[in-house]
Amino acid sequence: MGTQTVTSFIWTENEYHKGANEISSCLFYYLNSIVDLSPYKTIRLICDGCGGQNKNTILISMVAYWLSKAPGNIKEVQLVFPVTGHSFIPPDRVFGNIEKEIKKQENIVSPTNTLI
Repeated sequence: MGTQTVTSFIWTENEYHKGANEISSCLFYYLNSIVDLSPYKTIRLICDGCGGQNKNTILISMVAYWLSKAPGNIKEVQLVFPVTGHSFIPPDRVFGNIEKEIKKQENIVSPTNTLI
């Protein structure tokens, strides 16, 4: 897991919403299933300031729950919220590329139509 690694979960809004529950579920799945956390003591999660998705008690509660069940080497989770308008995080570039590809599509019937 590098400092510039970006993982995206993509779905259509007619299938699922994009609120705190969905974002927390994706993050919980990622932390439990996708990434090897054995070399790390601290997990730093860089989040944008969207209150409906990231800056809320649902996400913070999920992270606290996950930390209580996390592998023994994990000692802390840091949630970082960069200053709005003064920061650029790697996912912003990825989202920008996805938006460019979406604009090129005449019809989008599934998330796989937008994969870069």
